[in-house]
Formats: sequence, C-alpha cells, structure tokens
Amino acid sequence: MIEVERNVADNETERNHKRLMEVIRGASKAGITKNNLIRRTQFLDKRQRDEIVATLIEAGMITSMVRPSGTKPAMIYQIVEEQG
Repeated sequence: MIEVERNVADNETERNHKRLMEVIRGASKAGITKNNLIRRTQFLDKRQRDEIVATLIEAGMITSMVRPSGTKPAMIYQIVEEQG
C-alpha cells in the first residue's frame, strides 16, 4: 500500500510532487542539498520546483535547513518522518 501511495498520481501536478518527494526520500538521512535536488529534478523548471518545495514545506512533509561549510552554506532538504 505504501508503494502505491508513493507512486500513483491522479494528475501531473501530483505526479511531480511525488517524484520530488522520492528524490528527497532516496537521499541519505542527512538530506539532499539544493544543488543535488536541482540536478535530479531537471524534468521540472525552476518555477515548478520552487512551488513544489514551498508546498511540501508548508504541508510539513519536508524540512529545509542551512548547513554551514567552509565556503558557501548549503541548503538541505529532508523528509519529515511520519509519527505513528
């Protein structure tokens, strides 16, 4: 049932949301950097990707944080694990 919920979509918008979630879910527990997310979701244009990420953050399905580094801080996205 979980696989069906993750992979079956009613429309193109829902399909893109689920694909982006799977990209983030497929990353390590430490999350995925914004640069890697952009590379792995080139099937979306910038506006679509930004809207989907904002929607998923607002819905509490993913979180974002800034990870400091030696040069430029990196934006990291992670899946919010469901309680239950």
